[in-house]
Order: sequence, then C-alpha cells, then structure tokens
Amino acid sequence: MSEVPAQVAELVDGMRQAIRDFEEGRLSIDRLAWQLKSRIAALRQVTDEAWVDELKAIWNQLELINALFIESKREVLNPDERSAAVEVLNELLAALAIY
Repeated sequence: MSEVPAQVAELVDGMRQAIRDFEEGRLSIDRLAWQLKSRIAALRQVTDEAWVDELKAIWNQLELINALFIESKREVLNPDERSAAVEVLNELLAALAIY
C-alpha cells in the first residue's frame, strides 16, 4: 500500500482528529464512537476489507464502553471507563499507523 488513495487518507486523518478531540475533551465518547463508526464504514468502500474488519473489531470494544456509559446516564466517563477507552484508542491508532 505504497500509494494511499486520497479518500483513505482523509478518512484516516479524520479518525485521528476525532481521537485527539476526545482526548482533549472537545468530543464526547458517544460522538467519538459515531464519528469513528461512520469513517470505518466509509473505508470499507475504498480499501482493504481485512484491515477495515480489524478496525471494526477494535471499534466494537469502544462501542461497548460507550453503551455502558450511555446506559449509566452519567455526564462524564468514570476513571475506569476513561482508562479502558484510552487503551482501545491506542490500539486503534496503532492499527491506523499503516497509513
């Protein structure tokens, strides 16, 4: 994958930006999960399906944290949830490193 199509690069950059926004407190976990899911779905149309499946599997871990958070009706993640989310996001960033 020496030449990355512009659309793939744009989607990956958008995912990285969403993660930064979450880490800096500008994006809630539910919005982060939605943005990542949307971009992963769009990637499925333009790049390697096995790689996209890997991204989706990592995202599923984040969605579980998000679902439990939403169900709790709290306004902010607790320390354990935040730690788990950061761990998942680090895994996702590592998977994005290919691009």
